[in-house]
Amino acid sequence: MSWKDDFLKSISARNILVIGDLMLDKYLWGKVTRISPEAPVPILNLERSHSRLGGAANVALNLRSLGARVSLIGVIGDDVNGENIISLLDESQIARTYVMNVTGIPTTTKTRVIAGHQHVLRVDDEKFLRLAETQEEKFIGNIQRAIENDSPDAIILQDYNKGVFSPGIIRKVLDLSKESGIPVAVDPKKDNFEAYSGATIFKPNLPELSGQFVSPVKPEKVSLEEAVGRLRKTMDIDICCVTLSEHGIYISSKDGSAIYPTAPRNVVDVCGAGDAVISVLTLAYLDGLNDGNAAELANRAGGAVCGVVGVSPVTYSMLQKELSVESFL
Repeated sequence: MSWKDDFLKSISARNILVIGDLMLDKYLWGKVTRISPEAPVPILNLERSHSRLGGAANVALNLRSLGARVSLIGVIGDDVNGENIISLLDESQIARTYVMNVTGIPTTTKTRVIAGHQHVLRVDDEKFLRLAETQEEKFIGNIQRAIENDSPDAIILQDYNKGVFSPGIIRKVLDLSKESGIPVAVDPKKDNFEAYSGATIFKPNLPELSGQFVSPVKPEKVSLEEAVGRLRKTMDIDICCVTLSEHGIYISSKDGSAIYPTAPRNVVDVCGAGDAVISVLTLAYLDGLNDGNAAELANRAGGAVCGVVGVSPVTYSMLQKELSVESFL
């Protein structure tokens, strides 16, 4: 049995806690056949619509679609879109015991208008979240209970910079995970970089990493080594993974550093690729895979969802099919 078979077989035994910004992704699909006489804009003839889990909820969906058990911690508004997220979580068998309902804020919702396979418009309904002191205490209490009751194998912090992760909450999660010996994987946004010091896996994309420095970071080994080296001087990180879009992924760990290229493919939509990558990187770490094998999983999982229009998870069958193709590393 190969390492790929062993990895796929091990997923069902994993229990992951996902914490982060929850979103609802709505889609309006149709055809554009004419321009409006009222303004120079296309008229979409609506054919169908549906909603999907987004943000940290999509990370949870990726893990569940791969076969892992998942618990989710986040915040939704007291509105119809929040109710839709709860329904979708239940349909996907994702534990949402610790999802908080907060009045006075809208559930972060992104509505995409798609004509054929072409994105025409995106409408964002959101408000930066600032939890009151009592709400933050409840949020931290949910994290403590999830760790105590669910005994997760790993924790993923999915930061979309919508306000869930205050420096206090980040520090508390990292402290609790350290006390419990639970590895933490982080998919950051640039505003909270240094707050995640002590994370096990740190996965920025290239623009997020580049945003930490005066000079831009290039998708080249020398440039990445210099930037990640400077980052690691101030942050206690075991593994730093930088996603490089069509250039693949850069991984720096105790075993060294390298850029692992991805295979050329027809990219339909990059939405959700990062969610798939952080999911499989976390599972790969729990499986004890080396950097090269982890990179292959990340590249294949991210590439698989780029072949689908809209935010979609990588499923077990999709990853199994991807791994059956001869390695390109």
